[in-house]
Parts: sequence; structure tokens; C-alpha cells
Amino acid sequence: MASSFTGWGFPRNRWFLIQDNDPKHRSKLDQQWVSEKMPNNVFQWPSRSPDHNPIENLFGWLRNQVAKQHLKSLAELEKYIQAILDSLTPESLEPYWKSMTRRCQMVVENDGNKIK
Repeated sequence: MASSFTGWGFPRNRWFLIQDNDPKHRSKLDQQWVSEKMPNNVFQWPSRSPDHNPIENLFGWLRNQVAKQHLKSLAELEKYIQAILDSLTPESLEPYWKSMTRRCQMVVENDGNKIK
């Protein structure tokens, strides 16, 4: 993962991994990898908090893209999703992370409750 971000021109010390306490993120294997590869770049986040996590909006967009298709098999679905993921660029992802300040302000204004 870290090599993907540095390959996009993000220096290791300029970005953080956000983990939202999903059970998958708490596995021993995952925790070991994170502590070895990125010990100073992990930011803990409240669990089940899609308003705080830009990836949730990206997943929503991806679900909408998939829903527009008439895919007939798992192989077609996998191929379509991989093509979308391969097409992502730092510029196409910019709106997701740039919206964080506004979304966090909305969460505060809503006393920590969901904003959507």
C-alpha cells in the first residue's frame, strides 16, 4: 500500500492511513503489517463513521457505477471494477479528500451524528 502512494508522488511522511476499527482492520496480520510498514502514519478513527472517511464516498460512487451496468457474471464484475480502479488518478480522488474539512464541520454541527 505504501508503495502505491509514494508511486503517486506522496512522500511517506505526508499522508496517513485511516482505520475505522472495522474488524478486518484489527486482525493480527493487519496490525503487524501496519506497525512494521507505517508505524507513524496511522490515524485511528471512530468505528462505523462513513461521514469521517473519504473512502466510503468513493465506494458509494463505485457502487453507483456498477449498478448502471448490466454485468452477467462475477468475472465481468471483477473486470469492470478493476478497470475503474486502474483509471483512478490523484486528481480524480481529490474531491474525496478535499471534502473532509466541510464534512467534519457538518458532523460537529450535528453533535457527532450522521450527516447523511
